[in-house]
Amino acid sequence: TWTRFHCDCSQTGYSGAVCHVSDMPLSCLDYKLNRMKIDEVIPERITIIDIDGSGPLAPFPIVCRYGSKSEILNVTEIGHYHELESYVSSGYQLPNTIYSQTINYRVPLLQLFSLIDRSYVCKQYIEYTCFNSRLLNYPNSPYGWWVGRTNQTMDYWGGSEIGTGKCSCGLDMSCANPNLFCNCDSQFTTELKDGGYLTRKEYLPVLRVEFGDTGPVGSPQYGRYQVGRLYCEGDLLYDNTVTFRKADAIITVPPFEAKVAGDIRFQFKTGFDSATFGSAIIVQNVGYDNGDLIEIRLQAPREIAFRYSVGRGTNIITIRAPYDFNDNDWHTVQIEINRQEARLSVDDLSAANPEDQTTFRHIRLTSNLTIGASVTNRNGFVGCIRAFQVNGKLMDLKSQALRGMYGISPDCIGKCQSNPCLNGGRCNERWSTYDCDCTFTPFRGPICSTEIGTRLEANTMIKYVFPTQGVTATEEETIRVLFTTYKKQGILIQLKSDRVDEKGMIDYFTLEMNNNGGVRVKFNYGFDTFEYNVPYDLTNGQNHEIIVTRRDHGKLIIVSVDNYEPYIDVFPQTQQIDMQFDSPRVMYIGRNETTPPEEGFTGCISRLQFNRIFPLKYAFLEERDPSITWTGGSIREWPCGTEPVKYLPEPLEIPPDRGFTILALPRPIYKQNVYARNLGLILGSMGFLLLLILVGLGVCYQKSSKSGHYKTKEDKGADQAIDADIAIIKGDPRHPDLTEPKEWIL
Repeated sequence: TWTRFHCDCSQTGYSGAVCHVSDMPLSCLDYKLNRMKIDEVIPERITIIDIDGSGPLAPFPIVCRYGSKSEILNVTEIGHYHELESYVSSGYQLPNTIYSQTINYRVPLLQLFSLIDRSYVCKQYIEYTCFNSRLLNYPNSPYGWWVGRTNQTMDYWGGSEIGTGKCSCGLDMSCANPNLFCNCDSQFTTELKDGGYLTRKEYLPVLRVEFGDTGPVGSPQYGRYQVGRLYCEGDLLYDNTVTFRKADAIITVPPFEAKVAGDIRFQFKTGFDSATFGSAIIVQNVGYDNGDLIEIRLQAPREIAFRYSVGRGTNIITIRAPYDFNDNDWHTVQIEINRQEARLSVDDLSAANPEDQTTFRHIRLTSNLTIGASVTNRNGFVGCIRAFQVNGKLMDLKSQALRGMYGISPDCIGKCQSNPCLNGGRCNERWSTYDCDCTFTPFRGPICSTEIGTRLEANTMIKYVFPTQGVTATEEETIRVLFTTYKKQGILIQLKSDRVDEKGMIDYFTLEMNNNGGVRVKFNYGFDTFEYNVPYDLTNGQNHEIIVTRRDHGKLIIVSVDNYEPYIDVFPQTQQIDMQFDSPRVMYIGRNETTPPEEGFTGCISRLQFNRIFPLKYAFLEERDPSITWTGGSIREWPCGTEPVKYLPEPLEIPPDRGFTILALPRPIYKQNVYARNLGLILGSMGFLLLLILVGLGVCYQKSSKSGHYKTKEDKGADQAIDADIAIIKGDPRHPDLTEPKEWIL
């Protein structure tokens, strides 16, 4: 109609209110990352891709080799119309005549060049079979060559390197004539061949081949050539990744434009903690003079909002997902503004606001498009952003990050990548920082390095009762303890079952000190008693760690002590034995209820662990676990002589000058009058007189200090004495006679 219009996007490959957004994947890798199902396996498939999304380049078909989603394999295959081997007959002889063939591809060249530029690597096979027909003829002028997209005559062949003038056999000196660099240059009257892959993608694809040494017409000389398909791997779009480590760090690109329609597309990954940072602005662009605005904000773990204003107040489109966006996985965001609507899409979710076509105007933004925070460096985002496109054009954020920017790093590298959490702690990535989850370790502290131990006297017994709904049976265990002692007695850890078998026995496991100062490992799970004694004296007051593990359904037993060679025992597979520890119900530390009070363990114990049960950790919680009790006095947390590991603080990053301008206030202007002028003269005269007085006093002081008249705190009687010694004697009779003795010479 005169006031409204509607776009029919069917059969176009595009969607949206004005057919602006492409329905096609951007590449084979884009399909694999964002559209392929987890359990899907696609060895090979023809796929239509749109290399620039909403940009001007049309979609085109290619062959994608995917493999499974978990495989690295991702190959793009582009064919042409001259893939079969072609014959070069006699009659082409330089400098008079030359055989030339243009290679026509099944993809338009602009799209093909864009695909090659976006790929990690590309290769194309080229081969020449000859009968007395020369090829490169190095170091003389060549008789055959290929031409790539730079329109240069390339003086090297497949399997070799640019600038060498060689074929592949010339690199490893395996040519038919060892003095030459191509087989075909030998001019033998037998059929020879030179071939290999061209891998310098900046010169690919092969657009033309030319040959000129098949002799005159009727000559027995001939050649055959073959140019293979082009194969490319990967997509640099998804390699263009940056990490925002600081919430006030930004990258800027030119302002967003949407004269008819415009869109922004990117992927983000974050472990953003909204409880700590509030909401996070990922993208913002403003019009300083007109109030226009676009903003993409992560408002909550499951909520993303698109705020925009085009002169009629601020509108908000919000998407609330049934899953978290701060799960440290990649999520795709796309916004679009056109005459019909504004739309926000996140992963497979989408929402839109219709636009009033009668009052629509183009959005006018004057600031740079700011990525990572607001235009004033506030409410920022921490995490990774990749594949940032504006109207189908890739914004090269990585190149800016490589130049060195405050709070921004190239690639997606988080704090957890350096494995800062120790002793099996799980690292929670926050990108600007990290948290260590020590739940399933016998440690605590910021990086799970603080020992949780206690000192035990001989009469101390710690008892932990397993919950009735807890462990029912185990075939594989990890039992661990760190201890310090001087005495060769006591139980380190003992586990007992509450189930009696038909023989009247119960399953048990014991780790205790033996009479030689070693540790005895002893258990019986219903078939026979296993016992192993550590052959080292460990009662030297130093920390020793012992770890006992059972694997392979209980058939493999490993006993490790400090850095000594571990003891390994394997039960025969054919032996029908019960290797199951049935219903462990109680754990003793120090001694058990039948141990005499004077024979318990004396020393320090920490790192106590039975699978994922850490009894000492439970003992020192703010609210103590009622399952753990002790007798023989109180216990308190003790580090057992170890200090927690601490990292050096990270280098301080100072934000750059934000470009704020200090306003110079105008100087005040006072209206002069006679009174003010006279007051100035009076004050000036008084100041001059005061200065003269101070100078005079200074001169007098200098003269008096040099005249020799001064007072000292001499002893009483000094005024009648001829020298200081006599003055002391006259002043105080308690002083000895200090008169200088005289020497008489007779």
